[in-house]
Amino acid sequence: MEEAPRRAPAAPQTLTYTPGQYVFREEEHSFELFVLEEGTVEVFVSEEKLTEISEPGSYLGEIGALLKRPRAATVRAKTACRFTIYPDFQALSQADPAVLLKISETLAQRLVDMNERVDRIWGALYRLRVGQDVIDSVQAAVRGEKRIPVAPKKKWF
Repeated sequence: MEEAPRRAPAAPQTLTYTPGQYVFREEEHSFELFVLEEGTVEVFVSEEKLTEISEPGSYLGEIGALLKRPRAATVRAKTACRFTIYPDFQALSQADPAVLLKISETLAQRLVDMNERVDRIWGALYRLRVGQDVIDSVQAAVRGEKRIPVAPKKKWF
């Protein structure tokens, strides 16, 4: 049986974005890998700004490119930006296996950053002495369980 002819992977392209322009939005179904060549972007999750990225060579959109999942964040140009966009991550990784190590490093650093944020949230919750029901609800959410509703406090007066 004859194999189907292979399609040539789409070539990378360079795109520019103006300040305020969205590069991609959270929950968007697009799977390209973006490499920041110049400029500064802002990263948002649930409309909350998490960080800014300005280091040339930074990867964005790697979760969508790797897992074919909707975008996990919104990225917006803060300054004029230029990106190299790779529409076919598999072809890129076969052509340049070193990209896999670079993306692994990016993902590992983002995991460390997220763990530090979670630790700060836990510290804030305990310092505020929130009720055990709130802590239980947050712990359930962290474990990926169904959200436990927190009952409002009763007013006695």
